[in-house]
Amino acid sequence: MKTKFLTRKYMVIPVIILAVIILVFGLHVYRLHEKHSQEPISIMIATDMHLLAADYTGNYFYEPSAIFDGKLTHYSNEYFDAFLAEVLEKKPNLLILSGDLTLNGSMKSHEEMIARLNEVQAAGIQVLVIPGNHDVDVTAGDYSLEEPIIVESLDAEDFASYYENFGLKQAISKDEASGSYIYEASPYLRIIMLDTNTDLKGKVHEDTLRWLEKELQAAKLAGFDVISVSHQNLHIHNPMLYFTYQLYNADALYELYKKYDVDLSISGHIHVQSIVTDDVPEIVVGALAVPDSNYGQILYDGKVLEYTTHSTDVSSYAKAQGWTNPDLLEYEAYCRTYFEAFAKAQTYESYAESSLSQEDIALLAETFATINSAYFAGEIIDEADFAQGLALWRTQEESFVLRYIETMLDEATTDNRSLTIELD
Repeated sequence: MKTKFLTRKYMVIPVIILAVIILVFGLHVYRLHEKHSQEPISIMIATDMHLLAADYTGNYFYEPSAIFDGKLTHYSNEYFDAFLAEVLEKKPNLLILSGDLTLNGSMKSHEEMIARLNEVQAAGIQVLVIPGNHDVDVTAGDYSLEEPIIVESLDAEDFASYYENFGLKQAISKDEASGSYIYEASPYLRIIMLDTNTDLKGKVHEDTLRWLEKELQAAKLAGFDVISVSHQNLHIHNPMLYFTYQLYNADALYELYKKYDVDLSISGHIHVQSIVTDDVPEIVVGALAVPDSNYGQILYDGKVLEYTTHSTDVSSYAKAQGWTNPDLLEYEAYCRTYFEAFAKAQTYESYAESSLSQEDIALLAETFATINSAYFAGEIIDEADFAQGLALWRTQEESFVLRYIETMLDEATTDNRSLTIELD
């Protein structure tokens, strides 16, 4: 009798195991079906707005020596308002701002930013933000006077308090070591908002990495798709633009993302519209503060993540508002001209003592400036369009600018304005 009982007992165990496997598999199939049947989610993403309070903006920013890498700071309120008008028109489920909300962290600039974001959320669009290196613990200035003066700015604690309604309050998990948090966009998609600026600028805190691993492990086990958003970059997008741009411990973060199948990393900071395809692909969204005031849009339906780049139509917004400023009415042309003036000024200064003719220096300047603005906008660049200027640049073998141009040409042979990711 005992033998028969034991035999039956051992026969039941495989049946139970098989039943559990079938149940787990059935639940997985059911969840996958539901995930693939969900309503699409729309996400708009912008970065590096560099908003400066209207009262702090002055003629200082019109001077070529103060262009600050070509940022259109003197029109930050106008291009940002034009962008938000497009957000309200498109009505995405989420608006993500991935840092450098302000030019230099002034309290007044943050207050004006928050007033605008309150209007967006009042329209039913959830806003998620993280700080950039320009937003906290920096020296802020008022540039409306003859000489800039220092004004009140925000620290990390202030930032968390000011922006708590834009992600932190809605988070399903918060990191105690930083302002990082996780937002559940749907029952199938989680978004990591990774703060790398309120404690260690440009580095992920060790405690944050430990928190993140637990969260990623749980997300993978539950079958979530995951998007990560940071200000600094996960990958090197240009070999001459990585120090202070790529996260200092990016390798540790990359290994974590690869281990737990993070679907996409999104960042900003370098102002260039750029895409790296990898085991962990990354999109750097071009800065709103440079041509062509780019922003990104993601459509997620559980089957694919589809990213596209869009340019803010400032000119149409200016006309609708009845503005008369020709810079704003022809903004697309103006912002390129303004941005390219910075590159041209650099070239003329570098060749001030050169034996080259003025015509040759002008050709060098025009070639560099035009390639640079196209590169920042994420456009494909055809070398044939710049054959004469590139031939002249390539005679300048010791030039830093030549090396930089070559890196831009290497990257700009592929589409940096769209990406489709197939999901499991």
